[in-house]
Amino acid sequence: MLCPTYVSEVIPHRSLDEMVGTAHLIPSALYNADLLGEDGFECVDRIDGLYAANDGGALTDSGVVIATGWTRQRWWPSWARFRWEFDAETGAFLRRDTAPGGYYAQDIYQGAGGELWLKLVTGPLQLLGPDDQPSGVALLPATFGAIAFRAVLVDRLANRVVMTPDVDRILEVRALDTGALLHTLQVPNRPRDICYEEGTRCYVLTDSRDLFILDYLTGRWFGAVKLTTLSGDAARIAWDRRYRRLLAIEQVTSPNYLNQVGISGFAMRPVITHLCAPIPLTRLRAGTTVPVLVKAVGDLGEGIADGVSVAAAGPNLVAPQNFVALDGAGESVPQLQLLAAGDDVLSLSVSVPCPR
Repeated sequence: MLCPTYVSEVIPHRSLDEMVGTAHLIPSALYNADLLGEDGFECVDRIDGLYAANDGGALTDSGVVIATGWTRQRWWPSWARFRWEFDAETGAFLRRDTAPGGYYAQDIYQGAGGELWLKLVTGPLQLLGPDDQPSGVALLPATFGAIAFRAVLVDRLANRVVMTPDVDRILEVRALDTGALLHTLQVPNRPRDICYEEGTRCYVLTDSRDLFILDYLTGRWFGAVKLTTLSGDAARIAWDRRYRRLLAIEQVTSPNYLNQVGISGFAMRPVITHLCAPIPLTRLRAGTTVPVLVKAVGDLGEGIADGVSVAAAGPNLVAPQNFVALDGAGESVPQLQLLAAGDDVLSLSVSVPCPR
């Protein structure tokens, strides 16, 4: 289960004093109609990137969380592109800076090695250098059998590209060097964003707010969870390696100067969702002691280490252990005594804490 652990300040709008240019001299016909209200000089229009960096430079020792995107402003040219930085521990807004890419930038993705990839409206995916300028390395969609990149993750070390092709509800894993198709995976809805976690695992967010964990080396799904805190289908996600939490920011669907856009962080906390039916490991015979396998499963399909209460309801069965601890796989083998032939009921229960 994803539990909220981090909330940043909202992206601050610039005041009139912070704006450059001479807005009051621009004819009113060129004003943006959405921004004519009180203090309505700028608003966030679109978020096109979200990533975390361990090095906060001179601003903070806690690392930074960075969102990139576009704003609408009240006068010509009516747009600007920025990078907003937040403290990764406290969520405090740190600074605003120019985002890489300029007018032709469409999206920014963080690769498995922490590097940034800039998707251009003209098609290519460019690797950015440490100075946020193109490094000269570029990937073309045609190499990977696509007309355009939609959501994409690049792992140069593992020689993999995870991407959404031109077909909805499909995720592809391809070789980075040749573009060869290695895995084709179906998802319930169109993938919205992909972000690296660790090893060869990544998170895949769909339009329906389903969040999947994928091992892209083997093509195996680990499970899914619903990201219920998002209200729409326009969002970006990232993984903060330092604090081991998933970050999410929701894009604005109806931009206006009243929009409040901030970053949320979530920690994956194992929570039991069901107990499997107990399985006798030997033949049931009266007068014998029988080991029984019990297992607790979480919302991602994983076994969860916890404790299970065991109770027998009738006269033919005795459970000497009324509480058993589960191992790392969520399993345990309590012993049951079969006193006599007949039917009986074995009850299992577990306490599930409410997430905070």
